[in-house]
Order: sequence, then C-alpha cells, then structure tokens
Amino acid sequence: CIVLTFIFYLYVSSMTAIIYRKVRCSYLSLGQSLMPGGHVNNFLISVFCRKLFDDCHPSVSKKHYFFSYIGENILKYHNKDQFKLIQNTFKGASLAKKIDACELLFFPICHCKHWFLFVVDLQNCQFVFMDSLFLKKSRYQVVVSEMLVGNFKHLWKEIVDSEYSFDNFRIVYPAMPRQGNG
Repeated sequence: CIVLTFIFYLYVSSMTAIIYRKVRCSYLSLGQSLMPGGHVNNFLISVFCRKLFDDCHPSVSKKHYFFSYIGENILKYHNKDQFKLIQNTFKGASLAKKIDACELLFFPICHCKHWFLFVVDLQNCQFVFMDSLFLKKSRYQVVVSEMLVGNFKHLWKEIVDSEYSFDNFRIVYPAMPRQGNG
C-alpha cells in the first residue's frame, strides 16, 4: 500500500498543473510554491512572466519580463555558454520590442534560496533592487548588486550596444514591505 501511494504521488506530482503558452508548472512545483512555509518555484515564476508578456506585450508596454534563469545567469555570468544563452534571450526578446527601446527590464532572481527582483529602468537611468528581506547594506545585497550590475553592464555592451553608457545610472532600493520570517 505504501509503495502504491508513493508511485501515485510521483505520477501526480510530475503531471502538469498549469500550461500557459508552452510554459509548464507541475503540481509538485505549484504545491511547493503555495504551501505555508513553501518556497516559490522558478516554474511558477516563468508562468507569471509569460502571462505578463501576453497581458502587457513589450510592443505596447515597453517592458520585458525575463524568466528567472536569465537573471540568475547574468548574476553568475562567467563562461561562454552563459553568454550565448543571454545573447540568444536578448535577441529573441528584441523580436517583440528591441530591448534598448524598452523602458523597463524585469529579472526575477532566486539566489541562495531567496527571491528578489532586479529591474533595469532605462528610462530613469536606474538599477532597481526590490527585496523584502535584505536591506541595501546587507552583505547579501552588497555582493549581489555588485556582481549583477557589473555583469549586466558588461553583457549589455557585448550584446546590445557597445556605445551605451551606464555612467548616470543609480542603484535604487525602494521602500518595500518587509518579511520577518527569513
């Protein structure tokens, strides 16, 4: 009986709970993301990004919403495979609206089991970090912001526009509701 229950659990947990325009989220990922004390899964975030793309198409909204693995690869960028992935993503995104003609680029990122949102605000010349747990001066954000901003600037110059200047960009941490549960 225990073996059958386990097999049934494996079968159901691998089944697709959400499929939205070729982006899938399994029952297991959905359940783990929404249960009390759970951790939001990147597959669920990808479904939301795809939905935002459709509801707020970049050609109208001038916004791009990238899957979390793109932001995570920008953060940890150090090899040619990651470069190719990011290059292909930026070029693909530019088919909907050239990314250098957008006002906002959204990168949800999970780093060390913690989610935050990195926003490149091209219109207002800002790198925005939205984080409900770690403050600007925390060790986490000091390291993350330095790596992410540096890697993003480098990749932008290599892939998008070698002449673009980020000299006037500020790093911003807007006031956020704080989470107290770690």
